Amino acid sequence: MSLPDNAIASIQICIEDYQSTDPRRALSSVRNLYAGTLILAKEKLRRLSPEGSNEVLIKKQLKI
Repeated sequence: MSLPDNAIASIQICIEDYQSTDPRRALSSVRNLYAGTLILAKEKLRRLSPEGSNEVLIKKQLKI
């Protein structure tokens, strides 16, 4: 599954969980929304990485 497909699936599950009448699904909804958003951001960084850079914007280790 590609990153965009994975993000879409996570967000779709988020919506399903949100619409559920089971109150335990609310936390799952938040987790899936967060995961989907994070995956979309990762895909954006992958696309912004220079060609031939081995996706440097995702894989580079940052010194904090």
